[in-house]
Amino acid sequence: MTAELVQKYAPIAEEALNAFLSTLLSDDATLDLDAPSEADGPVLQDELDAGLVVGVDEVFMVALDRSWVQLVSESMLGRRVDIDDEGVDDLFREIASQGYGTLRNQLSAHDVKLPDLSIEPFLPGTAAPSLAGTAWRVPFQLTYDDASYGGYALLLQPPDEAPAAAEPPAQTASETADPEGPGSGLKDEDMPDPTPAGQGGVSVASANFSELGEEKIHGPRADTKNFELLSEVELEVSVELGRRRLPLSDVLQLTSGSVIELEKLVGEPLSLYANGRFVAEGEAVVIDEKFGIRITNLAPKKKRSEALM
Repeated sequence: MTAELVQKYAPIAEEALNAFLSTLLSDDATLDLDAPSEADGPVLQDELDAGLVVGVDEVFMVALDRSWVQLVSESMLGRRVDIDDEGVDDLFREIASQGYGTLRNQLSAHDVKLPDLSIEPFLPGTAAPSLAGTAWRVPFQLTYDDASYGGYALLLQPPDEAPAAAEPPAQTASETADPEGPGSGLKDEDMPDPTPAGQGGVSVASANFSELGEEKIHGPRADTKNFELLSEVELEVSVELGRRRLPLSDVLQLTSGSVIELEKLVGEPLSLYANGRFVAEGEAVVIDEKFGIRITNLAPKKKRSEALM
């Protein structure tokens, strides 16, 4: 990974992680990435072993100040814990996986495919993953609630690839062309006239195409959005019984037989979603020993149309 690539995708990563941290902290949070610089992985190994690190062996790692423990625990557990408390490793495994998932989705929109990784935390005193050789060091600073939380990311620099073998001299067009090969279809009369004697270069002219005219949709409802064209498109329809926000500590304590109280009251309508968008409300019914929903109230037509987009 070159410095140019790191700098190119750093703003995208910064935007994705800012959105993730703002959601996690339920407030505005600002994460600033500094310019990348080269670092010697083995030289930093003692520092990494003594600190709080999350990452993947021989791929990347993120070193965090210890102050992140209090920040993350208060946001996800609703209480403050210390770095030596039980469950801190599970806490940072969860937040690291969520953050990587957010970053992965954001970069995929820019045709950058990140692999599925199992990210692990490494608490102080635990041997951190080793990054042999040189890595790119990207420092960052989170500003939240008038406090700063620092750290840096280390991205592995793969060894320089061996230079490619010398390629044979390029053949001329006449040597490589297959006059009777598939798709050749050109006849002598189709070829442009050769350049007149005494004139150098090749005559080049812009291609001219006829106008296609104004785009039109024909049919009885050509003046409106013609959703009939999408009538065979399948949508994922889901019914939401209710919701409840729980701190991570409560989720980890769930066992078989645990009961979670939802925010909906008995008799309240259920919400129906298409492609993740609200389209209707209804009541639960039983149809041949299967659950169903009877529609009692439709969302505005505009919102229902948005479910198709």
